[in-house]
Amino acid sequence: MFRTEALKEVGLYSSHYPAAEDYDLFFRMAKRYPVANLEDRVLRYHVNPSGISLQKRRKQLWSRLRILLREFVPQYKESWLGLAKNALLLALPVPLVTRFKRLLKGRRGWL
Repeated sequence: MFRTEALKEVGLYSSHYPAAEDYDLFFRMAKRYPVANLEDRVLRYHVNPSGISLQKRRKQLWSRLRILLREFVPQYKESWLGLAKNALLLALPVPLVTRFKRLLKGRRGWL
């Protein structure tokens, strides 16, 4: 959730990061405003074979890597972990990633 004023300030979705526009928007919001994870789960994760995350997977992962490199801070372990995670996702086949996510389903912070 965010306020309309925040969106007006940071701008709408960018066309510079195909299939990862929301990822870019999150980083732009986080630069200007405090962000936090909610204690409670507020969504149900569903793997949709025709969804953008699978249909445009490589394009999305490359866009995410570009965003992570743009925002990279060497002193933050999260910067390194984000790059490593996305590079690994780019290298692994979808069925293996899906199987791994199913194994971790229900473990807080993984999905």
